[in-house]
Amino acid sequence: MASTAGKLSFGKIAFVRKIFGKLVLGLSVITMVACRAHRDSNASDVRVVGGQFVHMSQDQRTLSHSVSLIARSSTGDGHRCTGVVVGPHQIITAAHCLTNVKELDIGIGPRYWRLPGVKATNIMRHPRWTSSYPYDVGIITFSGDLPSQMKASTLSEDLTLRSGDKVLIAGFGSSGELHPDLRGEFGFLRQVQVDIDLVEPETNSFTIKPYTRKGGCHGDSGGPAFIDRQGQLELVGIISGPSSDAPCDEGHGSITQILRYQGWLKCAFAKAQTPLDSMKDDASSVDCQMDRK
Repeated sequence: MASTAGKLSFGKIAFVRKIFGKLVLGLSVITMVACRAHRDSNASDVRVVGGQFVHMSQDQRTLSHSVSLIARSSTGDGHRCTGVVVGPHQIITAAHCLTNVKELDIGIGPRYWRLPGVKATNIMRHPRWTSSYPYDVGIITFSGDLPSQMKASTLSEDLTLRSGDKVLIAGFGSSGELHPDLRGEFGFLRQVQVDIDLVEPETNSFTIKPYTRKGGCHGDSGGPAFIDRQGQLELVGIISGPSSDAPCDEGHGSITQILRYQGWLKCAFAKAQTPLDSMKDDASSVDCQMDRK
C-alpha cells in the first residue's frame, strides 16, 4: 500500500504542477511533513522516530529476536509491547508491560502475526519495580514452539557501556505521537541505531541521546537494545520508555541495562520451571526471594 500511495501522490503532483506551477512545491512539502509515513516503498527510512521497517532494511537480524506482545487485563483493556527472545521458551520484556495482565498474545513480524499454538504460561515482574525506571524488567514463559527462524538473543558479557556508544533498538510500536497517521501504525517491527547519552549506574539504565528524532515510542517498551560487536548482535538492554515529557517524536528514551539483572532472571526462569543456564548469578539474585507475579 505504501508503494501504491506513493505513485498516486507523485502522479497528482505532476498533474497539478502543470496548472499551478511553483505553488504545488510548497503544498508538496507540507504534505511530506504531515504524512511522512506514506513514502515510496523503495525508500527504507519509514519513521519509527527515525528508524526503518526491518523487512525493508539490509540488516534484518532483529527479526529473529523480537516478538510483539498484546496484553489484556481483567477489565478488557489492552496494551501493546515488545519482547525479546532469550531462550526456546523464554522472553524478557519491561515490567510495566506485565501489569494487571490476564491474557497475553505473542506474535512475530515483520508485521504482527499471532503465533498459533504458542501460549504464555507464566509472567513475572521484578519485585522491586513500582512505576519508575529502576527494575523495569519482567519475564514471560510460554508453551509451544517458535518458528525455526526465531533465535535466542546472545547476552553481552561486557558490562561496560559508555556515552557515545551506538545501540540498535527495535520494537513493534508507533512511529510517533504528534500525527494521527503515525499514532496508529502499531504492529510493524522497526529498528533504529541510537547513541547512548548517559549511563546511570544507580538505576542500572542508560538514556538515548535526546532530540535526535531517533528512539522508541508507544508499544516499543520491552524491545531489545543491541550492540553490534564484529557483526554479532549482543543484547545489552530493553526499552523502558521515554525519559522526558516531550513527545517521543523528538527522540529520547531510557534503556534498562539487562545485564545487571541476570541473577534475578536466572532465578525467575527457574521458578517458572523453564531454567535458563545461559544466565549468570549476580547481586540481583537476592531479589528472587521476594518475587511476585
